[in-house]
Amino acid sequence: MEERINLRDFKSNWNDVKRRLKDKYPHLTERDLEYTEDEEIFVGRIQSRLGGQKRKDIIETIKTL
Repeated sequence: MEERINLRDFKSNWNDVKRRLKDKYPHLTERDLEYTEDEEIFVGRIQSRLGGQKRKDIIETIKTL
């Protein structure tokens, strides 16, 4: 079963989520980390910037923030 996240769950503390992702992946830009409720778009942006890191790994990272 494919991992999923509901980004709306993170909306209230998005600045903290952005900071933590930026700490883990310093080469992510503000554009990469713009809030969107569309998981496909958000994870796709990060995957693109990280050279195709596995989707499930990115989702796990976000879930552990």
